[in-house]
Amino acid sequence: MVATCPFCNAPLDGDWIRHDDIFVCGRCGEPLPAHFVPAVGEPVTQLRTVISPKPYKANRRVGLVVIAVMLVMAVAALIFAFRTQSFRRANDYRRGPISTVILQAPGDWAAVGYLPAETNALAGVQVAKLLNDSLGKRLFDLPRPELLELALETVERWTRIKPAQIDHVVFGAEIKNKLPQLVIVVRTVGSYSEAEIVRAMQPAKPFQYHERAVFRVPGKPGNGMLYCADDRTLVALVRLDVPSVDDLKAIAVPPRKGAEGLTPSLQKIFTERIDKQSLAWCAGDLEQAVALKDILAFTGLAAAWPGLLSDVRQFAVALYPQDGWTVSGSFHARDRNAATSLEKTLKDLQLPGVRSLKVTGPPPDAADPAAQWVQLQIRAAPDGMTRLLSPKR
Repeated sequence: MVATCPFCNAPLDGDWIRHDDIFVCGRCGEPLPAHFVPAVGEPVTQLRTVISPKPYKANRRVGLVVIAVMLVMAVAALIFAFRTQSFRRANDYRRGPISTVILQAPGDWAAVGYLPAETNALAGVQVAKLLNDSLGKRLFDLPRPELLELALETVERWTRIKPAQIDHVVFGAEIKNKLPQLVIVVRTVGSYSEAEIVRAMQPAKPFQYHERAVFRVPGKPGNGMLYCADDRTLVALVRLDVPSVDDLKAIAVPPRKGAEGLTPSLQKIFTERIDKQSLAWCAGDLEQAVALKDILAFTGLAAAWPGLLSDVRQFAVALYPQDGWTVSGSFHARDRNAATSLEKTLKDLQLPGVRSLKVTGPPPDAADPAAQWVQLQIRAAPDGMTRLLSPKR
């Protein structure tokens, strides 16, 4: 058996070659291992290494074959893709048509950017997403939840814009030491016609604010003004007394980006306490909410959330589709005793139609006031959640 060079695999044939007293391969010039070295006393003459030509042509042939196979496969895949395009497109959306509604985190909603900077209680509803959802549609059956009915009925009566034309609606108020001005911001799916708004508001005559039309609107639940902020945004101001042009100055024009202009505590609530998939939510910072009792009595929420008036500093409640419908709530209690009382109050709630109710208080050893959060989770089937949000049904 002919020995081969361990470095270049060239066959070694004949005697050894010595180069500067080192035995090397005649082809690659590498030193040969010791077992190739002749024993002491053996004659050392010229070693003939069979120099095999490098297989350039063979390598080129293999490379060309590989490239040819790749090209054939690419062409075949391209032809297959074109011929099956219609079949594949027909199977893209087996679960129904794709929604054109873009779901954003509540803190990024465009309507939130119009709220006054001093707003400390706010709520929002993703109308378009709910109407596109088989479960969400049930919330719009009459009678609707009180706050939702207030917004949709006011907007439809003032502007003739139907719920199906609305992307989302946001409510905001500054609740401190007086009855607040309620701000309702409506963001439509597409551009509305300002001429249609003018006709709907007759005989009221518009005046201009920031080169956009404003209408005065008397009536229930209070007097108001309707501001056509841009081609997709309407801002309604509702007061129990008569609103003035100065009240419009609180509206952010041009709008901020989402919740960026609100207080730091509310920005933190949007980031940490409201689920990004929420379709309806409310939040508040109640540190100075002296008039809260009056406004909650006005909206009918005081009876629904016992303990809210005296025990809570901040709160966030969100509704989103998960296992039917899920309501998550976070309530920041004023102190440890208030957290314990609120936890017990929530656990004692009797909510018909609810599948599960879970309440978690702060850790027993948590003495820091910032840690006094009570968490609430309610899960219910669509009918049960509808009855919970609309007790009149």
